[in-house]
Amino acid sequence: MAVDDESDITFTLKVTLEQRGFLVDVFNDPEVVLIKFKPYFYDLLLIDVNMPHMNGFKLYCEIKRKDAYVKACLFTAYEAYYETLRKEFPKLEICCFIQKPIGIDCLVSKINKSLLESK
Repeated sequence: MAVDDESDITFTLKVTLEQRGFLVDVFNDPEVVLIKFKPYFYDLLLIDVNMPHMNGFKLYCEIKRKDAYVKACLFTAYEAYYETLRKEFPKLEICCFIQKPIGIDCLVSKINKSLLESK
């Protein structure tokens, strides 16, 4: 699953990742994700950090209440301060942080690494 408030980004993620063999559901509204989320269905979530109404951290926390085993990669166009994020969200189990923009080959590599680590 990929969640980003920008539809061009989710469209690009869906098309390019599906060309590489992944199945991808995309959403542009975090509140819709909470309604349509299927527990124990997704191997990995790609969630944008900065979205209106609900940021990616809050969304992931809400999703974890529905599926304690789900893994996520959070991505952002802003510089990620990992230590600060870990202090703010100490119980948040995030597989990876991805800095935008990112090339598709690098993204696929990070996704595959996250999927292998979660097994």
